[in-house]
Amino acid sequence: MWPTFFDMENLDLSQDNGFTLGALADSLYEMLPKMYALLGGLEPVYEKLYRDAMETVTKYVVFLPIVFDQVDILFSRSAYVAENSMRTPPEIIFRIDPLFSLFANALVSDSLQTFELLSCSTLEACEWDEKEWQEKGGHALKKGFQNVRDPR
Repeated sequence: MWPTFFDMENLDLSQDNGFTLGALADSLYEMLPKMYALLGGLEPVYEKLYRDAMETVTKYVVFLPIVFDQVDILFSRSAYVAENSMRTPPEIIFRIDPLFSLFANALVSDSLQTFELLSCSTLEACEWDEKEWQEKGGHALKKGFQNVRDPR
């Protein structure tokens, strides 16, 4: 993956330690398979860049939320590099695209852009944990949500 912000004029990729598939970064990852297809697969570098990035995305960025009705959906989160290792912040803030907003709106009946969810520790489905919900959940929200922030 590439950092969310970088300086291509000076070829400096070290100015930012944040990584995301959200706003400011999604177009980069969308263009790699498109370029590969447009070139008819004759330039394999685009496929390699995409596959390598998606391997990191799968390992550190994509997660399965813990939701009461066990809806089968993946979300992405921001990740940060600290001391040569990738980590996700303890309070993960999700910035989602309009398609995911439609899903989230159906769950909480509000227009969302930023929210926190309980998450499974792997990409395998996990059981609802009522005790964790009682400790961490936003009890005014649908089960599974910890917090919803609406900057409007």
